[in-house]
Formats: sequence, C-alpha cells, structure tokens
Amino acid sequence: ARSLVYLLLGFLSYVVLYTVLLKRRHWLGVVLGGSAGSFPVLAGWAVAEPVGGSALLMAFFVFAWTPAHAWALEFVFRDQYGNAGIPTYPVVKSREETALGLCWAALSTVFAAVLLIPLTGPVYDAILIGSTPMFLFSYYAFYRNPEEGEAVHAFFSANLYLTFLFVGWALDGFFGRPEWLGFYGLALAMPPVFVW
Repeated sequence: ARSLVYLLLGFLSYVVLYTVLLKRRHWLGVVLGGSAGSFPVLAGWAVAEPVGGSALLMAFFVFAWTPAHAWALEFVFRDQYGNAGIPTYPVVKSREETALGLCWAALSTVFAAVLLIPLTGPVYDAILIGSTPMFLFSYYAFYRNPEEGEAVHAFFSANLYLTFLFVGWALDGFFGRPEWLGFYGLALAMPPVFVW
C-alpha cells in the first residue's frame, strides 16, 4: 500500500504540478517537476521495507539530476519549445546563461550523489569516482562551447551517470558491504565508457 501511495504522488507531481500548473507558465517546471522522477525510487524501496535515509537520498539525487538531464535536451530543441509557448530554461535564458545553469545543475547532481557515500558501498563509490569527472567534463565542454552537439553529449552523459550509479547502488545492496578492493577497478573503467 505504501508503494501505491508513492506512485500516486509521482503521478500527481507529473500531471498536476509539472504538466498542468508549471510547464507552460514557468521555467522552474522542470526543477519542481523533477519530483515526479523521485517517487518511483521511494515506491520501489517501499515494496521491500519502510523508506529510510538511503531511499530518500537517492530520490533527492534523481530530483537534483533532472534539470541537468532535461535542460541539455531542451537546449537542442529550444526553438520547438519556444514555438510551442513552453518557457523552458533554454528558451527564456541566453545561450551563455543556459550553459552556466547547466553547469550548476551538474554540480548539484554530483553533490547529491556524494551525499549517498556513507550509505553505499565500494561498487557505488568506485563508479562515482570513475564517472564523476567525465560527467562534469561533458557539462564543462558545453559551457565552453554551448552548441547542440555538446548539449547532446551532456544529455547522454547524464543518462549514463544516473544509470551507472543506480547499478552500483543495486550491486552494493546485493553484495552487502564487502571490502573488495577489486571493485575500485571499476573507477578505471568509467572514463572509457563515457568517451565512447
């Protein structure tokens, strides 16, 4: 029953808060609408046990990640958003302001990911260490050259970052908290994956 409550809250967040109230009215729609992506984390966790600190922090990570992810893609399609009357951040801000905003969003994402370290294990830590520089570099590259190609790279980098950290979180849950230093070899594997 708790899981259904979180799913319902996610639905209401997306449909009412984001789509009806904010999407066509304010650029903060993506920021506040990011809560819709956080609720599935809580719903999944609630199936197994009561929601605790790990689940809340991972939900916060998804919330913080959403603007970096969404604004990068919205930059590519900003003309279409503008023509449709949707005031996304890249539509209402200049190219330079958008690039700076995306950098701040990427740094906020990393901050939220780092908060999870005390509650995770070596797989998550290794992936975080190995992938964070590449994730941040993609947004720095967009900041230096705010063009569509760099925005696409940042968008896919954000997708990889979220995916890999969730996989690390899941594997730590599966393996427990072993002190296997071999997992830190994952840190070395992350940069080539991002470059590819």
